[in-house]
Amino acid sequence: MLVSPSAIYYITILREPLSNNTRECCNCSRMSEFAGNFTKRCFTFYYCGGRAKKIMLKPLIVDQNAPWKQRFRATVIAGAQIASAKPDHGLVTSTQSGQYQLFAWNVSSNSLLQLTFNADGTVFGLLSPDGRYVYYLEDKGGNEMGHFERIPWSGGEPEDITPDLPPYSAFGLSMSRTGNILGGTFADDCGFHTRVMTIGTGDIIGPLRELYHSRKMMFGPTLSYDGQVGVVTSTDRTTFQHNGLIAFNTTTGKALGELWDGGSSIMAFGFSPLPGDFRLLATGTKTGYNRPFIWNPVSGETTKVHLPDFPGDVSVMDWSSDGKTDFTGTNPSGKTEPVNLRIGDK
Repeated sequence: MLVSPSAIYYITILREPLSNNTRECCNCSRMSEFAGNFTKRCFTFYYCGGRAKKIMLKPLIVDQNAPWKQRFRATVIAGAQIASAKPDHGLVTSTQSGQYQLFAWNVSSNSLLQLTFNADGTVFGLLSPDGRYVYYLEDKGGNEMGHFERIPWSGGEPEDITPDLPPYSAFGLSMSRTGNILGGTFADDCGFHTRVMTIGTGDIIGPLRELYHSRKMMFGPTLSYDGQVGVVTSTDRTTFQHNGLIAFNTTTGKALGELWDGGSSIMAFGFSPLPGDFRLLATGTKTGYNRPFIWNPVSGETTKVHLPDFPGDVSVMDWSSDGKTDFTGTNPSGKTEPVNLRIGDK
């Protein structure tokens, strides 16, 4: 029902049974006039049940600073990252400027510096471990097709890191914990391409090296501590969205191993944070629920993670800094519980 915002309305709701005369009245000029003139201040509303007292409706405030409009325009923090090697440097996705953009976050001073100015917004970014650069996909018109760029955390001119490629779409980038290898899966008309590049002295980006190409969807790469090993999450072996893992030496491009578990699905989450440790934390659905396990693609060894008798899925969060604990959460009956699990030495 539309009403004029400039009028005050009184609504009479009936609770007493209506006589025929009253029912006839409800179809007469008062209701007809209201239907045709929204500035009427008083009308009688009938429904099956009876008569009620009058209720006054306040006029709708529609000016630019109306409280309900301010609520929709309230600043949103959609995500935040902290540089692992420089915790004073952070990255925030915020609507502070009116559209989702990336902001450099000075953790000590709690101040923000806007880095992206895409008219259609920029939601996802990657902060390098040393906190020096922010990487993001710069698209045109919000079509999610474009090129990855990087910009100094302190601000400055963006740099296209794949200038020789045609426009592509991508889920994101990954970086080794040491910040020396950068990788991503790029989608174009020819399919999906998992590529890596070396970041050398002076933050100079080396040429792209393709690890894997497929017409089917894939993600990654998940990179080891120093980027020596990259693991691609692939759907090559199935017509459904069931994933397997393929590991590569990122320098030579040689395949190191593959993990596939029939009709179940496997997802890679992260390598151990320790140098020289190639244990990968992953989850599989062989039991019917997501359950974590460890795979070492260099040795080929898989290790079960012993869990309490949880109902429902278990979601992997991260490793502890000593590489002996992974943090997980379960969702029984809609309730998430953090769990700290010891998985032993490497």
